[in-house]
Amino acid sequence: MSVVVEARARELAGLDRLEGELRALLGVLDTPGASAEAVAAATESWARAEFDPTRFLEAFRGAEGAEVARARAALSRLNDLDALVRDACRRGLNDTADAIEKTRALRAQLSVMNDGGDDGELLDFTH
Repeated sequence: MSVVVEARARELAGLDRLEGELRALLGVLDTPGASAEAVAAATESWARAEFDPTRFLEAFRGAEGAEVARARAALSRLNDLDALVRDACRRGLNDTADAIEKTRALRAQLSVMNDGGDDGELLDFTH
């Protein structure tokens, strides 16, 4: 196998590893009740997966036909997975913000109850 073909195969294998790590991260993010530790571990594992876009482009300079199609397909899959991971992160962030707001409202209601509640404040139990 030529040096160029080996370099291209190595780069595609790297993209496959990166895709696997992104899929694992997405799996953790989509798991209801996933622990912060599980999310952190999946994120760290993904972050360790190396991808050098410059090296990738250099490896595929002058490539034709099937090689270009494989590279494009791999990059397209990564792009799609990236969008899914970002969406899952956004949902998680929104869920966390909602939980924080509910906790603040509950603390405020408990504070009113602990203070006797005789000061005319109304409790809002809609949260």
